[in-house]
Amino acid sequence: MVVSLNVLRERVALRDAALESGVLADLRQALLFGMQMMFAYFAMLLVMLYEPLIFSCLILGFGVSTFVVQRRKRKACRCPTRDLALDRSALLLH
Repeated sequence: MVVSLNVLRERVALRDAALESGVLADLRQALLFGMQMMFAYFAMLLVMLYEPLIFSCLILGFGVSTFVVQRRKRKACRCPTRDLALDRSALLLH
């Protein structure tokens, strides 16, 4: 869920940068970031249960979802991995 919210937030940021730059665009970004952080803290609380199975499932889920997202991005834009990392860091700086 955290990774999918990050992807959604990136897409909304790119769309908003192309279409508008008003208060509504900033509000959407803030709400999506808040949701992402809520799920990240929820995942942290699950880890703090000290249950090895839950911890393993969370790590596996984050790893698999990040792998799938990166593969889809690379396939969609036909970019090498290095360019994706540069695009992501440029997006985070703005």
